[in-house]
Amino acid sequence: MTSVTDNSRPLINKIQGLASVVMVLGVLAIGAGFSMEPETIYQSYLIGWLFWNGIAVGFLGLLMLHHVVGGDWGFVNRRFLEAGAMTAIVTGVLCIPILLGLPHLYEWANPAKVASEHVLHEKAPYLNTGFFYGRVAFYFLFWAGSAVLLNVWSADVDKTGSHSFRVKARLLSAPGLLVYVLVYTFYSIDFAMSLETHWMSSIFALLMMVGGALSTLSILVILMWRFQSTEPLSKVLVRARFHDVGNLMLAFTMLWAYMAFSQYLIGWAGNLPEEAGFYSKRLSHGFMNVAVALVVLHFVLPFFLLLLRPIKKAPAMIAMVGILFIVMRHVDLWWFVKPAFDGQPGSHFAWTDVAVTVGMGGIWLFAFCLFLKSKLILPVYESHHDRPPVKHEVYLHG
Repeated sequence: MTSVTDNSRPLINKIQGLASVVMVLGVLAIGAGFSMEPETIYQSYLIGWLFWNGIAVGFLGLLMLHHVVGGDWGFVNRRFLEAGAMTAIVTGVLCIPILLGLPHLYEWANPAKVASEHVLHEKAPYLNTGFFYGRVAFYFLFWAGSAVLLNVWSADVDKTGSHSFRVKARLLSAPGLLVYVLVYTFYSIDFAMSLETHWMSSIFALLMMVGGALSTLSILVILMWRFQSTEPLSKVLVRARFHDVGNLMLAFTMLWAYMAFSQYLIGWAGNLPEEAGFYSKRLSHGFMNVAVALVVLHFVLPFFLLLLRPIKKAPAMIAMVGILFIVMRHVDLWWFVKPAFDGQPGSHFAWTDVAVTVGMGGIWLFAFCLFLKSKLILPVYESHHDRPPVKHEVYLHG
Protein backbone atom coordinates (compact mmCIF):
# COMPACT_ATOMS: atom_id res chain seq x y z
CA MET A 1 0.00 0.00 0.00
CA THR A 2 1.32 3.44 -0.94
CA SER A 3 0.26 6.89 0.17
CA VAL A 4 -0.25 9.82 -2.15
CA THR A 5 -1.03 13.46 -1.41
CA ASP A 6 -3.67 15.17 -3.55
CA ASN A 7 -2.89 18.89 -3.54
CA SER A 8 -4.69 19.73 -6.78
CA ARG A 9 -7.70 21.29 -5.03
CA PRO A 10 -6.21 24.81 -4.60
CA LEU A 11 -5.44 25.01 -8.33
CA ILE A 12 -8.95 23.80 -9.21
CA ASN A 13 -10.43 26.45 -6.89
CA LYS A 14 -8.25 29.13 -8.49
CA ILE A 15 -9.34 28.15 -11.99
CA GLN A 16 -12.96 28.02 -10.88
CA GLY A 17 -12.70 31.50 -9.37
CA LEU A 18 -11.39 32.89 -12.66
CA ALA A 19 -14.11 31.02 -14.54
CA SER A 20 -16.80 32.53 -12.32
CA VAL A 21 -15.65 36.05 -13.23
CA VAL A 22 -15.66 35.23 -16.94
CA MET A 23 -19.04 33.52 -16.52
CA VAL A 24 -20.63 36.64 -15.00
CA LEU A 25 -19.16 38.88 -17.70
CA GLY A 26 -20.33 36.42 -20.33
CA VAL A 27 -23.90 36.38 -19.05
CA LEU A 28 -23.90 40.19 -19.11
CA ALA A 29 -22.52 40.16 -22.68
CA ILE A 30 -25.18 37.68 -23.81
CA GLY A 31 -27.90 39.78 -22.19
CA ALA A 32 -26.55 42.95 -23.81
CA GLY A 33 -26.39 41.18 -27.16
CA PHE A 34 -30.02 40.10 -26.99
CA SER A 35 -31.11 43.65 -26.18
CA MET A 36 -28.78 45.51 -28.59
CA GLU A 37 -28.36 43.11 -31.52
CA PRO A 38 -31.15 40.50 -31.36
CA GLU A 39 -30.52 39.05 -34.83
CA THR A 40 -26.74 38.94 -34.54
CA ILE A 41 -26.75 37.41 -31.06
CA TYR A 42 -28.42 34.22 -32.26
CA GLN A 43 -25.64 33.68 -34.78
CA SER A 44 -22.97 34.38 -32.16
CA TYR A 45 -24.71 32.15 -29.65
CA LEU A 46 -24.85 29.27 -32.11
CA ILE A 47 -21.13 29.58 -32.85
CA GLY A 48 -20.24 29.59 -29.16
CA TRP A 49 -22.56 26.73 -28.36
CA LEU A 50 -21.30 24.55 -31.22
CA PHE A 51 -17.76 25.22 -30.00
CA TRP A 52 -18.29 24.25 -26.35
CA ASN A 53 -20.74 21.44 -26.98
CA GLY A 54 -18.24 19.93 -29.40
CA ILE A 55 -15.65 19.95 -26.61
CA ALA A 56 -18.04 18.51 -24.01
CA VAL A 57 -19.12 15.69 -26.32
CA GLY A 58 -15.50 15.26 -27.44
CA PHE A 59 -14.49 14.47 -23.85
CA LEU A 60 -17.12 11.72 -23.77
CA GLY A 61 -15.81 10.26 -27.02
CA LEU A 62 -12.22 10.22 -25.72
CA LEU A 63 -13.35 8.67 -22.43
CA MET A 64 -15.16 5.89 -24.27
CA LEU A 65 -12.17 5.42 -26.56
CA HIS A 66 -9.89 5.06 -23.52
CA HIS A 67 -12.14 2.44 -21.94
CA VAL A 68 -12.11 0.43 -25.18
CA VAL A 69 -8.43 0.62 -26.14
CA GLY A 70 -6.79 1.38 -22.79
CA GLY A 71 -3.45 3.17 -22.49
CA ASP A 72 -1.71 5.20 -19.81
CA TRP A 73 -2.55 8.47 -21.61
CA GLY A 74 -6.22 7.91 -20.77
CA PHE A 75 -5.71 6.58 -17.25
CA VAL A 76 -3.69 9.54 -15.98
CA ASN A 77 -6.24 11.92 -17.56
CA ARG A 78 -9.34 9.95 -16.60
CA ARG A 79 -10.62 12.56 -14.16
CA PHE A 80 -10.30 15.30 -16.79
CA LEU A 81 -12.12 13.12 -19.32
CA GLU A 82 -14.88 12.25 -16.86
CA ALA A 83 -15.42 15.84 -15.73
CA GLY A 84 -15.41 17.07 -19.33
CA ALA A 85 -17.95 14.44 -20.37
CA MET A 86 -20.28 15.56 -17.55
CA THR A 87 -20.37 19.09 -18.96
CA ALA A 88 -22.70 17.77 -21.67
CA ILE A 89 -25.39 18.34 -19.04
CA VAL A 90 -24.45 22.05 -18.98
CA THR A 91 -24.33 22.43 -22.76
CA GLY A 92 -27.72 20.73 -22.87
CA VAL A 93 -29.11 23.54 -20.72
CA LEU A 94 -27.27 26.14 -22.80
CA CYS A 95 -28.99 24.72 -25.89
CA ILE A 96 -32.39 26.02 -24.73
CA PRO A 97 -32.04 29.55 -26.25
CA ILE A 98 -31.26 27.93 -29.62
CA LEU A 99 -34.35 25.73 -29.38
CA LEU A 100 -36.47 28.75 -28.51
CA GLY A 101 -35.00 30.82 -31.33
CA LEU A 102 -35.02 28.30 -34.18
CA PRO A 103 -36.77 30.67 -36.68
CA HIS A 104 -33.96 33.20 -36.17
CA LEU A 105 -31.38 30.65 -37.32
CA TYR A 106 -32.96 28.06 -39.60
CA GLU A 107 -35.09 28.64 -42.68
CA TRP A 108 -36.81 25.27 -42.24
CA ALA A 109 -38.21 26.49 -38.88
CA ASN A 110 -39.94 29.43 -40.58
CA PRO A 111 -43.40 28.32 -41.89
CA ALA A 112 -43.52 31.13 -44.46
CA LYS A 113 -40.17 30.05 -45.93
CA VAL A 114 -41.21 26.38 -46.02
CA ALA A 115 -44.39 27.27 -47.87
CA SER A 116 -42.56 29.35 -50.47
CA GLU A 117 -39.53 27.09 -51.20
CA HIS A 118 -39.88 23.65 -52.77
CA VAL A 119 -36.64 22.30 -51.26
CA LEU A 120 -37.70 23.19 -47.73
CA HIS A 121 -41.10 21.66 -48.30
CA GLU A 122 -39.51 18.41 -49.52
CA LYS A 123 -37.28 18.23 -46.42
CA ALA A 124 -40.09 19.09 -43.99
CA PRO A 125 -40.75 15.46 -42.90
CA TYR A 126 -37.31 15.48 -41.29
CA LEU A 127 -36.63 19.18 -40.74
CA ASN A 128 -39.54 20.24 -38.60
CA THR A 129 -39.51 21.61 -35.07
CA GLY A 130 -41.36 18.75 -33.36
CA PHE A 131 -39.09 16.02 -34.74
CA PHE A 132 -36.07 18.26 -34.15
CA TYR A 133 -36.90 18.65 -30.45
CA GLY A 134 -37.28 14.89 -30.12
CA ARG A 135 -33.90 14.20 -31.72
CA VAL A 136 -32.17 16.78 -29.54
CA ALA A 137 -33.68 15.21 -26.41
CA PHE A 138 -32.32 11.82 -27.51
CA TYR A 139 -28.85 13.25 -28.21
CA PHE A 140 -28.49 14.69 -24.73
CA LEU A 141 -30.05 11.69 -23.02
CA PHE A 142 -27.37 9.54 -24.66
CA TRP A 143 -24.48 11.94 -24.02
CA ALA A 144 -25.39 12.85 -20.44
CA GLY A 145 -26.61 9.35 -19.54
CA SER A 146 -23.37 7.72 -20.73
CA ALA A 147 -21.28 10.32 -18.91
CA VAL A 148 -23.20 9.86 -15.65
CA LEU A 149 -22.89 6.06 -15.75
CA LEU A 150 -19.15 6.14 -16.42
CA ASN A 151 -18.64 8.72 -13.65
CA VAL A 152 -20.75 6.83 -11.10
CA TRP A 153 -18.95 3.56 -11.79
CA SER A 154 -15.57 5.29 -11.58
CA ALA A 155 -16.45 6.91 -8.24
CA ASP A 156 -17.67 3.57 -6.91
CA VAL A 157 -14.39 1.80 -7.70
CA ASP A 158 -12.53 4.37 -5.56
CA LYS A 159 -14.57 3.17 -2.58
CA THR A 160 -14.74 -0.54 -3.23
CA GLY A 161 -11.88 -1.42 -5.57
CA SER A 162 -14.34 -3.47 -7.61
CA HIS A 163 -12.76 -5.47 -10.42
CA SER A 164 -15.96 -5.13 -12.47
CA PHE A 165 -15.45 -1.44 -13.30
CA ARG A 166 -13.30 -1.98 -16.38
CA VAL A 167 -15.65 -4.67 -17.69
CA LYS A 168 -18.76 -2.50 -17.27
CA ALA A 169 -17.05 0.55 -18.75
CA ARG A 170 -15.89 -1.45 -21.76
CA LEU A 171 -19.28 -3.07 -22.29
CA LEU A 172 -20.86 0.39 -22.37
CA SER A 173 -18.15 2.12 -24.38
CA ALA A 174 -17.64 -0.41 -27.19
CA PRO A 175 -21.19 -0.27 -28.60
CA GLY A 176 -21.49 3.26 -27.21
CA LEU A 177 -18.85 4.48 -29.64
CA LEU A 178 -20.91 3.22 -32.58
CA VAL A 179 -24.00 4.99 -31.26
CA TYR A 180 -21.81 8.03 -30.55
CA VAL A 181 -20.78 8.32 -34.21
CA LEU A 182 -24.38 8.01 -35.39
CA VAL A 183 -25.65 10.56 -32.87
CA TYR A 184 -22.86 12.98 -33.74
CA THR A 185 -23.70 12.61 -37.42
CA PHE A 186 -27.34 13.58 -36.97
CA TYR A 187 -26.41 16.28 -34.45
CA SER A 188 -24.07 17.87 -37.03
CA ILE A 189 -26.74 17.71 -39.71
CA ASP A 190 -29.39 19.21 -37.44
CA PHE A 191 -27.49 22.08 -35.84
CA ALA A 192 -24.91 22.95 -38.49
CA MET A 193 -25.53 21.56 -41.98
CA SER A 194 -29.23 22.49 -41.93
CA LEU A 195 -28.18 26.15 -41.86
CA GLU A 196 -27.55 25.62 -45.59
CA THR A 197 -30.72 23.82 -46.64
CA HIS A 198 -29.71 23.70 -50.33
CA TRP A 199 -26.30 22.13 -49.58
CA MET A 200 -25.25 18.71 -48.35
CA SER A 201 -22.01 16.86 -47.71
CA SER A 202 -21.44 13.24 -46.73
CA ILE A 203 -18.12 14.22 -45.10
CA PHE A 204 -19.32 17.18 -43.07
CA ALA A 205 -20.45 15.30 -39.95
CA LEU A 206 -17.12 13.47 -39.65
CA LEU A 207 -15.31 16.76 -40.24
CA MET A 208 -17.25 18.29 -37.34
CA MET A 209 -16.46 15.29 -35.17
CA VAL A 210 -12.74 15.40 -35.90
CA GLY A 211 -12.60 19.17 -35.37
CA GLY A 212 -14.37 18.78 -32.03
CA ALA A 213 -12.02 15.99 -30.95
CA LEU A 214 -9.00 18.09 -31.88
CA SER A 215 -10.16 21.03 -29.77
CA THR A 216 -10.93 18.60 -26.92
CA LEU A 217 -7.41 17.19 -27.06
CA SER A 218 -6.14 20.78 -27.01
CA ILE A 219 -8.09 21.52 -23.83
CA LEU A 220 -6.80 18.26 -22.36
CA VAL A 221 -3.14 19.04 -23.04
CA ILE A 222 -3.54 22.51 -21.50
CA LEU A 223 -5.02 20.92 -18.38
CA MET A 224 -2.11 18.47 -18.25
CA TRP A 225 0.33 21.39 -18.48
CA ARG A 226 -1.39 23.32 -15.67
CA PHE A 227 -1.70 20.31 -13.33
CA GLN A 228 1.67 18.66 -14.01
CA SER A 229 3.23 20.16 -10.87
CA THR A 230 0.46 19.07 -8.49
CA GLU A 231 0.61 15.80 -6.61
CA PRO A 232 -0.13 13.04 -7.39
CA LEU A 233 -0.30 13.97 -11.09
CA SER A 234 3.31 15.16 -11.00
CA LYS A 235 4.30 11.50 -10.70
CA VAL A 236 2.29 10.32 -13.72
CA LEU A 237 2.07 13.31 -16.08
CA VAL A 238 5.53 12.64 -17.43
CA ARG A 239 6.82 13.77 -20.82
CA ALA A 240 5.83 10.47 -22.40
CA ARG A 241 2.15 11.19 -21.66
CA PHE A 242 2.41 14.59 -23.34
CA HIS A 243 4.01 12.83 -26.29
CA ASP A 244 1.09 10.38 -26.44
CA VAL A 245 -1.51 13.15 -26.55
CA GLY A 246 0.65 15.07 -29.04
CA ASN A 247 0.60 12.07 -31.37
CA LEU A 248 -3.20 11.97 -31.14
CA MET A 249 -3.33 15.69 -31.96
CA LEU A 250 -1.10 15.12 -34.99
CA ALA A 251 -3.31 12.28 -36.23
CA PHE A 252 -6.49 14.34 -35.87
CA THR A 253 -4.81 17.34 -37.53
CA MET A 254 -4.02 15.29 -40.63
CA LEU A 255 -7.50 13.76 -40.62
CA TRP A 256 -9.15 17.18 -40.35
CA ALA A 257 -7.10 18.54 -43.26
CA TYR A 258 -7.79 15.46 -45.40
CA MET A 259 -11.55 15.67 -44.83
CA ALA A 260 -11.72 19.44 -45.33
CA PHE A 261 -9.81 19.19 -48.62
CA SER A 262 -11.84 16.17 -49.76
CA GLN A 263 -15.09 18.02 -49.13
CA TYR A 264 -13.86 20.99 -51.15
CA LEU A 265 -12.44 18.79 -53.96
CA ILE A 266 -15.67 16.79 -54.34
CA GLY A 267 -17.69 20.00 -54.48
CA TRP A 268 -15.31 21.56 -57.02
CA ALA A 269 -15.28 18.43 -59.22
CA GLY A 270 -19.06 18.07 -59.10
CA ASN A 271 -19.55 21.74 -59.95
CA LEU A 272 -23.16 21.67 -58.82
CA PRO A 273 -24.89 25.00 -58.14
CA GLU A 274 -25.61 24.16 -54.48
CA GLU A 275 -22.03 23.20 -53.67
CA ALA A 276 -20.55 26.00 -55.75
CA GLY A 277 -22.78 28.46 -53.92
CA PHE A 278 -21.67 27.12 -50.56
CA TYR A 279 -17.99 27.75 -51.26
CA SER A 280 -18.47 30.94 -53.28
CA LYS A 281 -19.90 32.60 -50.16
CA ARG A 282 -16.98 31.38 -48.06
CA LEU A 283 -14.25 32.21 -50.57
CA SER A 284 -15.29 35.76 -51.40
CA HIS A 285 -14.92 39.13 -49.72
CA GLY A 286 -13.14 38.92 -46.36
CA PHE A 287 -14.03 35.25 -45.89
CA MET A 288 -11.26 34.28 -48.34
CA ASN A 289 -8.66 35.61 -45.91
CA VAL A 290 -10.19 33.54 -43.14
CA ALA A 291 -10.02 30.42 -45.33
CA VAL A 292 -6.31 31.03 -45.97
CA ALA A 293 -5.72 31.54 -42.24
CA LEU A 294 -7.42 28.22 -41.54
CA VAL A 295 -5.16 26.40 -43.99
CA VAL A 296 -2.01 27.94 -42.51
CA LEU A 297 -2.84 28.08 -38.79
CA HIS A 298 -5.20 25.11 -38.42
CA PHE A 299 -3.08 22.70 -40.46
CA VAL A 300 0.27 23.73 -41.94
CA LEU A 301 1.90 25.36 -38.89
CA PRO A 302 0.63 22.96 -36.19
CA PHE A 303 1.30 19.97 -38.46
CA PHE A 304 4.98 20.78 -38.75
CA LEU A 305 5.22 21.68 -35.06
CA LEU A 306 3.66 18.37 -34.01
CA LEU A 307 6.09 16.47 -36.22
CA LEU A 308 8.86 17.54 -33.85
CA ARG A 309 9.30 15.16 -30.93
CA PRO A 310 10.87 17.80 -28.62
CA ILE A 311 7.76 19.99 -28.94
CA LYS A 312 5.41 17.09 -28.17
CA LYS A 313 7.46 16.29 -25.06
CA ALA A 314 7.66 19.91 -23.85
CA PRO A 315 4.49 20.61 -21.81
CA ALA A 316 4.52 24.39 -22.31
CA MET A 317 5.20 24.16 -26.05
CA ILE A 318 2.48 21.62 -26.83
CA ALA A 319 0.08 23.61 -24.65
CA MET A 320 0.76 26.63 -26.88
CA VAL A 321 -0.06 24.49 -29.91
CA GLY A 322 -3.28 23.55 -28.13
CA ILE A 323 -4.19 27.20 -27.62
CA LEU A 324 -3.63 27.82 -31.33
CA PHE A 325 -5.97 24.93 -32.18
CA ILE A 326 -8.66 26.26 -29.84
CA VAL A 327 -8.56 29.72 -31.41
CA MET A 328 -8.63 28.34 -34.92
CA ARG A 329 -11.47 25.94 -34.11
CA HIS A 330 -13.57 28.94 -33.16
CA VAL A 331 -12.51 30.66 -36.39
CA ASP A 332 -13.43 27.52 -38.34
CA LEU A 333 -16.95 27.46 -36.89
CA TRP A 334 -17.29 31.22 -37.44
CA TRP A 335 -16.23 30.76 -41.09
CA PHE A 336 -18.89 28.09 -41.53
CA VAL A 337 -21.81 29.76 -39.72
CA LYS A 338 -21.56 33.44 -40.67
CA PRO A 339 -21.75 33.13 -44.49
CA ALA A 340 -24.94 31.09 -44.09
CA PHE A 341 -26.61 34.40 -43.16
CA ASP A 342 -25.18 36.28 -46.14
CA GLY A 343 -27.18 39.45 -46.74
CA GLN A 344 -28.77 39.40 -43.29
CA PRO A 345 -27.88 41.66 -40.33
CA GLY A 346 -24.70 40.58 -38.55
CA SER A 347 -23.51 38.27 -41.32
CA HIS A 348 -19.95 39.53 -40.81
CA PHE A 349 -17.85 39.88 -37.69
CA ALA A 350 -19.54 41.24 -34.57
CA TRP A 351 -18.18 41.76 -31.05
CA THR A 352 -20.67 39.20 -29.74
CA ASP A 353 -19.01 36.47 -31.83
CA VAL A 354 -16.08 36.51 -29.42
CA ALA A 355 -17.79 37.75 -26.25
CA VAL A 356 -20.45 35.03 -26.23
CA THR A 357 -17.96 32.22 -26.83
CA VAL A 358 -15.63 33.47 -24.07
CA GLY A 359 -18.54 33.96 -21.67
CA MET A 360 -19.94 30.53 -22.44
CA GLY A 361 -16.44 29.19 -21.84
CA GLY A 362 -16.59 30.64 -18.33
CA ILE A 363 -19.82 28.73 -17.69
CA TRP A 364 -18.32 25.53 -19.12
CA LEU A 365 -15.08 25.84 -17.13
CA PHE A 366 -16.91 26.61 -13.88
CA ALA A 367 -19.02 23.46 -14.29
CA PHE A 368 -15.95 21.45 -15.31
CA CYS A 369 -14.22 22.39 -12.05
CA LEU A 370 -17.29 21.42 -10.03
CA PHE A 371 -17.31 17.97 -11.62
CA LEU A 372 -13.52 17.66 -11.30
CA LYS A 373 -13.71 18.31 -7.54
CA SER A 374 -16.31 15.59 -7.03
CA LYS A 375 -13.62 12.87 -7.09
CA LEU A 376 -9.93 12.58 -6.27
CA ILE A 377 -7.70 13.76 -9.11
CA LEU A 378 -6.23 10.25 -9.54
CA PRO A 379 -8.13 6.97 -9.12
CA VAL A 380 -7.47 5.36 -5.74
CA TYR A 381 -7.05 1.91 -7.24
CA GLU A 382 -4.35 1.63 -9.90
CA SER A 383 -5.99 -0.30 -12.72
CA HIS A 384 -4.40 0.95 -15.94
CA HIS A 385 -2.37 -2.19 -16.43
CA ASP A 386 -3.66 -5.73 -16.78
CA ARG A 387 -2.99 -6.65 -13.18
CA PRO A 388 -5.06 -6.65 -9.99
CA PRO A 389 -5.65 -3.11 -8.75
CA VAL A 390 -3.31 -1.80 -6.07
CA LYS A 391 -4.75 0.49 -3.44
CA HIS A 392 -3.02 3.68 -2.38
CA GLU A 393 -4.06 6.09 0.33
CA VAL A 394 -4.80 9.61 -0.88
CA TYR A 395 -4.50 12.62 1.40
CA LEU A 396 -6.55 15.56 0.21
CA HIS A 397 -5.06 19.03 0.69
CA GLY A 398 -6.86 22.30 0.12
